Amino acid sequence: MQSVDHERVAEHQRGICLFGYPIFSEKFLFPGVDPSRFLALIGNDQDGFKALPVMYTHGNRGNFNRKNLQKMIPVPLDESTTEDEMNAPNGLDNHRPGTREEDNWYVIMDNAHADVDDQGWMYSWSFRSKHWKGKSGFVRKRVWIRLPPTTSELVRLDEQHSRAKRADVSHLDTRSDSSSEEDWRDAADELNFVLRELKSCKLDRERFQFLETAFQTLSKKDLEMLAKPKTLFAVLETFQFNTSKEKFHKDLMSRLSS
Repeated sequence: MQSVDHERVAEHQRGICLFGYPIFSEKFLFPGVDPSRFLALIGNDQDGFKALPVMYTHGNRGNFNRKNLQKMIPVPLDESTTEDEMNAPNGLDNHRPGTREEDNWYVIMDNAHADVDDQGWMYSWSFRSKHWKGKSGFVRKRVWIRLPPTTSELVRLDEQHSRAKRADVSHLDTRSDSSSEEDWRDAADELNFVLRELKSCKLDRERFQFLETAFQTLSKKDLEMLAKPKTLFAVLETFQFNTSKEKFHKDLMSRLSS
């Protein structure tokens, strides 16, 4: 995607500890000390990025062009951090854009410089720190990316996966009924296909989207093979987070008992 122009925006929040529970919000940022909630990252992957404020003043101090600003940030201006956001399964669910121009914003989950949590946040003790991690810290940041909606070479990730997987998973119903041995061989091939697709997904959310379709075509025998320790371990290893592994295992056991 190096030849494709795109926009990046860094989002910043500071945290406090209330009764032993960390709470993060852009409202806790220190004016003049911490960076703005949003900083536009100007540059490219080869030469690096320079951070510039998103809010440009026009005329009187504190005024800005709200219409233009709406196009430059990934979340609504009046959005505030809530407990639901902190507990959301990914960085997108509570940031559904309200306009088509905002429709192509995504959180970067695959960060080469640091681990991220399931919402794309990186944590550290200071915004000036060069060392970031996927948990624990006084401050946190994440990077949003927006792809140009008019570029014909690009297809939205979720649509691309769903189309490919709908086409691929359709062959799961074409197994032979000639013998029990062939059935088990076909089931093994299908599970290998499922495992390859799960490994190709970058996010746990995409894995569950694929499994929702795959489960509709897998037979009871397929599910029994999927629950075997060796196969189950291989499938669980494709998930990034323990909560996702527990969710999949619970769903599989529920389908086997039904």
